[in-house]
Amino acid sequence: MPQPDPNSTPPGRAGRTRRPRENDDLKPKPVSLVPGPQQAEDIEQRRQMRYLTALAEEGTIAAGLKRAAITRARLFEWREHIPNWDLREQQSKDDFADRVEQEAIRRGVEGVEVPVYQAGKLIGYRTEYSDPLLILVLRAVRPDRYREKLDVVIPQIIKAVGVDPSSVL
Repeated sequence: MPQPDPNSTPPGRAGRTRRPRENDDLKPKPVSLVPGPQQAEDIEQRRQMRYLTALAEEGTIAAGLKRAAITRARLFEWREHIPNWDLREQQSKDDFADRVEQEAIRRGVEGVEVPVYQAGKLIGYRTEYSDPLLILVLRAVRPDRYREKLDVVIPQIIKAVGVDPSSVL
């Protein structure tokens, strides 16, 4: 019995098969819309990094949730299930606090250029310094010298009762 030619069209399937061509491997492969386990893990890690980066840059959880495109419920899952997540989140919060502190010092020491107008026309700029920001920074970094000193006086109230205390004992 003769063997069928592997490159020939099988009976009943005329026009449906063809010989492989040399550029077939360059055509795009079908992509699954459902991510595999590794893809899902990569996506989750990218979301975590986007959340932490936004938290460090903008300082709010809402900004982190928006940039990472996650819900608060997902964030609570991360907090519960990812080891050291609280440390990573706190580091991002500390990074933001450092940036804000640097900006407060810059505004207090170097000042901010503010435009000056006269009769509706820009005539120049002046530098404004923020003493309140510097005071807050000094209170934070040197509380022993710059904290507000409060004298608290508690008056002692003694009520006279018609009973001699020695008779009760």
